[in-house]
Parts: sequence; C-alpha cells; structure tokens
Amino acid sequence: MVRLEKDEYFMKFAETASFRSTCLRAHCGAVIVKDDTIISIGYNGSPRGLKNCCDVGECPRENSQPEQDKNLCHAIHGELNSIINLARTGRRGYIVTGK
Repeated sequence: MVRLEKDEYFMKFAETASFRSTCLRAHCGAVIVKDDTIISIGYNGSPRGLKNCCDVGECPRENSQPEQDKNLCHAIHGELNSIINLARTGRRGYIVTGK
C-alpha cells in the first residue's frame, strides 16, 4: 500500500465531496485545511432553502434562450460553500480545492 502525500489526501476528500454536488453541469468539491486538519468541506449546488437542479431535473441556465441572461444559475461554488460552512464555526483556514 502506498501512503498518500498530505496534498493528495486532502484532494481525495475534495473529490469525494464533489459527488454530493446538486448541480447538473459541474461537480466540484472543496476542502479547507488548517494545521493539516480538515476544518470544512463544501460542494457546488443551490443555497440552502432553494430547490436543487438535480431534484428539479433541469438547469435554468442550460434551458435559457440565447438572448436571456446566462446568470440564471443560482448554484454556489464548492469553495464558497466550504467557506460558508467554516464561517458558522468562527474559524479561519486555508483552501485546498479539487474535482
């Protein structure tokens, strides 16, 4: 068995988090690490309280007409979700992202 380097280890967690994505277009995860300890994880998808595209079965951005605003997507990036999750704890850390 090969022991993973720390950065590879944290990237595996970010990759695993991406499988929780609720976005139909992209699946991304992020991990915040401080002092070699994971302190927050996030993935891209709808903000709390909004319907998830994967549950609705369609992406509003993909279904828009060319003349419509392409900013119809309300999904939050995994990095931002991990920061939001971290903010709930009052901590500060460093971001390691993955897909």
